Amino acid sequence: MKFLGFSEYWIRLVMECVKTVQYQVLINGTPYGEIKPTRGLRQGDPLSPYLFVICTEMLVRMLQKAEGEKQITGLKVARGAPSITHMLFADDSLFYCQEKDSEINQVVRIIEEYSLASGQRVNYQKSSIYFGKQIPLERREEVKQKLGISQEGGEGIYLGLPESFSGSKVATLSYLRDRLSQKVSGWQSNFLSPGGKEMLLKAVAMALPTYTMACFKLPTTICKQLVSVMADFWWRNKKDTKGMHWKSWEALSKPKAEGGLGFKDIEAFNLALLGKQLWRMLTHKDSLLAKVYKSRYFRHSDPLSAPLGSRPSFAWKSIHAAQELIKQGARAVVGNGENINIWKHQWIQSKPARSLNCVNHIPPGLHHSVSQAITVKDLLEMNGREWRWELLNLMFSEDDRKRIEAIRPGGSSTKDRYTWDYAKTGQYSVKSGYWVLTQILNKRSSSQEVVQPSLDPLYQKIWKLEAPPKYHPTLAYEPKLIPWLLWRLWKNINDLTFKGKEQDALTLVSKAGEDADEWERRKEDREARKLPAMDPQPQVKWKSPPQGWVKCNVDGAWPRAGDHCGIGWVLRNVNGEVLWLGARALRRTQTVLEVEAEALRWAVVNMHKFNYRKVIFESDSQELIS
Repeated sequence: MKFLGFSEYWIRLVMECVKTVQYQVLINGTPYGEIKPTRGLRQGDPLSPYLFVICTEMLVRMLQKAEGEKQITGLKVARGAPSITHMLFADDSLFYCQEKDSEINQVVRIIEEYSLASGQRVNYQKSSIYFGKQIPLERREEVKQKLGISQEGGEGIYLGLPESFSGSKVATLSYLRDRLSQKVSGWQSNFLSPGGKEMLLKAVAMALPTYTMACFKLPTTICKQLVSVMADFWWRNKKDTKGMHWKSWEALSKPKAEGGLGFKDIEAFNLALLGKQLWRMLTHKDSLLAKVYKSRYFRHSDPLSAPLGSRPSFAWKSIHAAQELIKQGARAVVGNGENINIWKHQWIQSKPARSLNCVNHIPPGLHHSVSQAITVKDLLEMNGREWRWELLNLMFSEDDRKRIEAIRPGGSSTKDRYTWDYAKTGQYSVKSGYWVLTQILNKRSSSQEVVQPSLDPLYQKIWKLEAPPKYHPTLAYEPKLIPWLLWRLWKNINDLTFKGKEQDALTLVSKAGEDADEWERRKEDREARKLPAMDPQPQVKWKSPPQGWVKCNVDGAWPRAGDHCGIGWVLRNVNGEVLWLGARALRRTQTVLEVEAEALRWAVVNMHKFNYRKVIFESDSQELIS
């Protein structure tokens, strides 16, 4: 008799809990029939993903158990790197082991046990195997026969990306240009307005290479080819002609407020996407991505200060290219200070943050103590919350010292972290990274010759006008029919020139009147939808308590993000003089009343320190307890 292993028994137990439902049909309000579906759960069923994840978790545990017992060996990209035995992508799985028969047998055993228990089967015709360069051809054939897999991988496309980047990167990534050309060629530009072309290019065309650009830095040649395809479509007049390119793509890529059309600069957008990967390594140090790259490229440093290294991979070269971008806005937030270098990391209170690069003249007898200060932790007291004032006065200028004193360390039990200066949330986003590249770094690196005053303020006012974009904005507030007559005359000229059609004067005037009336109705609808302005609430001033009493005001608040709230209290006498105050951070509660009640409770609990007998507690100007 064959006894089931724990993993196989557990999977079968889970699947036994899944029962197929029965259906009945209501006819005139009465149920009839007993319909029993025979196909069971399938891919479209809402329950399928959950069951798939639960069962796959046991497959992962079986692989981890085999690795822990030295039955299989995971892949390591460098010394100290995490060992990887498997990677799962939806319903695709990658398994890694050495080419020894014993390890191959263990992988086959695990897959067969999992297939037997879960009912899932391996499609060997769609599967492929990838060998290391040191494995001879004869051994490769033996392994393929043993596994029942005939195809070798490494030369195709997997999950939308090339499996291998050997050889020319331009040739490898040329599929992006071909895919974009195929997509654009299917759009009939003759039937699209400029607004339609704009939306297709921004929403569809730019989305095609986005996944690849998020992983790899595209060669300049590929970027130019993609730009050429999109520019040809934008300027195309007829199906078989490219049209005249009246403006460069660089001019069209400027924001509309600067006279452009807001198309993406592909190279800048590529770097902004790669910045997301570098930011994740910086802020999620325990992720598999960060651990793998750290073991190979920055074992004793961090992603921001890591060099390119010798013989770097194409993926690391791509992510490393975003270093300057992330350095521009990454601020080190002081926790315990042990991982923030005083002279290398950007941690001083300015926007964007900067590092310290100068010190005062140090007397010869104090050189040794100053030279020991390398990390921010060396500038803090033992509790990690107070600065060593004598050391700050000795080392730094008055301006730098004030900036340091404005920083509140998190304490010895708090870890250092990073925040992004160009986003309100403090988290890096591709949008903010793209803005930094185009508005700060690119403009800083390119010398611009000013031959006339900038027209940007004029462009911004034009786009803010309450006027249709079809006619010149300066006519928006003149007699309402004139701009629409000009617009209709312009359309009539184009129809006569390109289509051989012409409309009489009365029809033009009638249509211009309809356009003007429609625009006026739109303005009236917008005015009607506006909400009435709310009267500002009168400012409530603090009222002093009666003679012989003291008043304790309490309040609480919480940020939009995070799981903590803050409460505080202040005790004042009849003259408004502060007698005592306090604050505390607590786990976040759900409602305003709960926060107010928590603040009141803490104030009452701490009131035993004083001998006040007549106390009025007040929250949001509402007296609570006397």
